[in-house]
Amino acid sequence: MNTMTLILDDADYATIQEEITLRQTRARKLGTDTYGLLPDGESNLAGAILAECVRDLRDYRDLMDKRREG
Repeated sequence: MNTMTLILDDADYATIQEEITLRQTRARKLGTDTYGLLPDGESNLAGAILAECVRDLRDYRDLMDKRREG
């Protein structure tokens, strides 16, 4: 397991907390764990959701790159 310490200003902290809340709310409404209702593995909730946000960003960039190529 790895530990990452983030130093955040108030706006960045609020943005991350809003995204966690949004994903939790969507998961509850959908009755699924798709948006990270509970972390799997050894990550805590915030770490799992932050990693999922990065994966989503990576997927989005890949999609945009394919559109530019196509």
